[in-house]
Amino acid sequence: MNRSARLLKVNSLGQASMNAVAAIRTQDTAGGDVRLTALERGLLGEALRLLADTRARALQLTTEFSRRQGIAAPDVHDFQLPTIVDLQRRFSEQETPLVE
Repeated sequence: MNRSARLLKVNSLGQASMNAVAAIRTQDTAGGDVRLTALERGLLGEALRLLADTRARALQLTTEFSRRQGIAAPDVHDFQLPTIVDLQRRFSEQETPLVE
């Protein structure tokens, strides 16, 4: 598998994680009360951290690849990093910490 294919795979896996988080967010904004157990909060916190790390690394790799090819580098928004950071911030502001 070449580098571009691996980066697409990483992006696809991360998108699935983002969709799962969005589903939780949709339930919450629809007026439902989303209550997570300590285990669920811990898993969500870990998933967001890993997703952010993976996306940041993918951004670094594609930026390096783009530089070498002489083409425009991707933006943090291409990897949804601001959204991931926002979700991390929002979950960390809950009364109970993400990881206990």
